[in-house]
Amino acid sequence: MSRNDIINSLVHTFRSRASYLALLTSILREAWNTATNAEDKREKIQALFLAKECYAMKLDLLTNATVVDDAIRFVAEKFSNLKDNNSIVEHNEIKRQERITTNEVF
Repeated sequence: MSRNDIINSLVHTFRSRASYLALLTSILREAWNTATNAEDKREKIQALFLAKECYAMKLDLLTNATVVDDAIRFVAEKFSNLKDNNSIVEHNEIKRQERITTNEVF
């Protein structure tokens, strides 16, 4: 998986979470409007129950840090591997340059 693939995957994950949170906020707004304007007690109770469920879902989304932690750990590992690979390439390039310089002197 390339660096761009990783970044695109993370961006997609966070955008979809943001979309889901926005949707839950919309549903909450409607549920509260219904609960305050409803004349029927059953309708009011159902709207309040829906609001409660939306709050639970939002709390789960916002506090479910394992997904975010896993994503951050994954990206950190990949960047570390890339950094290590770059260090090896740079080291090999320095050695190659040293050989060229040594060969030209003798």
